[in-house]
Order: sequence, then C-alpha cells, then structure tokens
Amino acid sequence: MHHPSRDEIFVLGNIGIYGILLGEFELAHPIVRMLQSERPNSAAGFIAEALQLNMIEDYAGAAQFLERSGALQADDDLEEAICLYLFSLFHAGEEERSCALAEAFLQGNAIESEVGIRVLTRILQQYGELEG
Repeated sequence: MHHPSRDEIFVLGNIGIYGILLGEFELAHPIVRMLQSERPNSAAGFIAEALQLNMIEDYAGAAQFLERSGALQADDDLEEAICLYLFSLFHAGEEERSCALAEAFLQGNAIESEVGIRVLTRILQQYGELEG
C-alpha cells in the first residue's frame, strides 16, 4: 500500500477541506479520514471533520468530536483546533465555558498567531454583547 508523502498529504488535505467548504461532504470524507489516519499527530483532519459538523450547525457535535479525537493534544495545527473548539462551544450554548477557556489561553500565551488571537478576542466580545 502506498503511503502518501508529506507533500501529497498537504495537497489532499487542501482538496478535502475545500470539498467540505463546498458542501461536498461525501466526496471529501474519505480524504479527511485518510488525513486522520496518516497524520494522527496533526489536528488538520480532525479540524476538517469538526468544520463539517459546524457547517450543518451541529456545534455541540463538533466540540465533542474535537475533545474525543485527540485534536486538542495534537503536535501540529493545535492553535487552529483550539480556536475551532472554542468557536464550537460558544455556538453550542456553552458561552461561559468557551470564554473562560479563551481567557485562559490568551493569558497563558497559548495562542500566538494573530488570527488565533483575533478569534478568541471576538468570542470574548460576542459574550460581552450577550451579557451587556
């Protein structure tokens, strides 16, 4: 059996995620599963599946999937997994938990990318709007 190279996995991963964004879940699913099995230390394949759940507004399912999958302990793409997890929690109705975690990640400097910081800051802003 041919095991895809890192470059092939990268290309296939982009195709799979693009398929999900287009709503082609059935076509993208085998690629996502391949990502999960070939790169279990990367959150990318798990993020793709959680993204699919978010697209059908199963936010609680997405958060639970990310918790169970190991994406939140991944070596690669961890920041993205954390951001999607907190987004999913927030939209699943667990705003307080999502915000408490967002604050902890921001204060602990666990999120370093500009995009990640903006995502968590936006979650906190939305929570403030709900409370205000």
